[in-house]
Amino acid sequence: MKRRQRGITLIECLISIVVFGLGIIAVAQCLLAAFRMSHLSAQVGLATLYTQAQMENVISLGVAPTSQDTKTITDAEFPQNTLTIEIYPDPSFVPPGNVAGANLVEITMDAHWIGPGNKRRDVILQSVMPNRIMPQ
Repeated sequence: MKRRQRGITLIECLISIVVFGLGIIAVAQCLLAAFRMSHLSAQVGLATLYTQAQMENVISLGVAPTSQDTKTITDAEFPQNTLTIEIYPDPSFVPPGNVAGANLVEITMDAHWIGPGNKRRDVILQSVMPNRIMPQ
């Protein structure tokens, strides 16, 4: 009568090590992707914050810009340490419903920077404000 062997064979051990290794590699790739997305999310949040602050600054002045303007912000959070905010006023803006006599200007701000992989990343904000003439 043969005795039944207990334990695992060398082949079973090698297969389990390979399966475990593949699992570890998959988890590491997921963590790396999560880290990249978290960093991109932080950049987008910071760009939005800077752009909102610039928009509030323009609106608080009470006078719409009359031409395109560019602001450059230096921050170590961005690759190449640069965030560029371009301001585009559109005095020909017509509000929905075509309100007669509504002297409004639409302000568009495009914040952009070069992200990972040399890809351009953008945050675009728009607002409408009264089109006042700057006092002389």
